[in-house]
Amino acid sequence: MLVEFKKPGRRDYDDRYTPQNQIARYLSALSAGSVESYKNERVRVAEDCVFYCYVIADIVGMLDVYTSTWRTTADGRGRWTELSGKYRGSIEIIEWRDLVADARARNAAFIELTGA
Repeated sequence: MLVEFKKPGRRDYDDRYTPQNQIARYLSALSAGSVESYKNERVRVAEDCVFYCYVIADIVGMLDVYTSTWRTTADGRGRWTELSGKYRGSIEIIEWRDLVADARARNAAFIELTGA
């Protein structure tokens, strides 16, 4: 699983930072064994690894343009595309407001109980 967080409300993305280009660079680095863990060990990835990639961002501005041909997620709020070619898996964009609202809903009982 790979998660990329973008600044909330960001509207300007150049070609280097499109979700597909950025994820492709990450996956290439992971597959090449050039990524280190927090213990300074090389991260090894199996050749048949399936990658689930998530981008947390607002789908506005250029991000909306870059992902306009992607499928919408089941709830109709995010965007989704399948990885193809050298990598297997998917990329899903989840909007910040949805991530926060879903987290609040999941944790409402705990928050109410603790008064947090």
